[in-house]
Amino acid sequence: MKKIKLKKKRKLRNFITLIIILIIIFTYFIITISSEKILPILMKNAEYESKKAGVEIIGNSVSKEVATKLKNEDIYSVTKDNSGNISSILFQKILKILKVVK
Repeated sequence: MKKIKLKKKRKLRNFITLIIILIIIFTYFIITISSEKILPILMKNAEYESKKAGVEIIGNSVSKEVATKLKNEDIYSVTKDNSGNISSILFQKILKILKVVK
């Protein structure tokens, strides 16, 4: 009687062990297959977000640097007519801006 119970327990233990091993293998294959399909999408998203952050950082730093080093008069000159109306705006100092940005 004890031998039969021992055999049943071993069979049950072996069955549970087999189920656990199969679940682990199945999970591994699902993760591998899904990661191959998801990875390119995640990489494109990460590339987009990093470019976006880089452009924003560079834009902010350039804006601050240009704002601190240049005055409005250095960037453009406004020409007015006799009645005080603006007749032209000349952007003559573009090279100076580019030198500041470098």
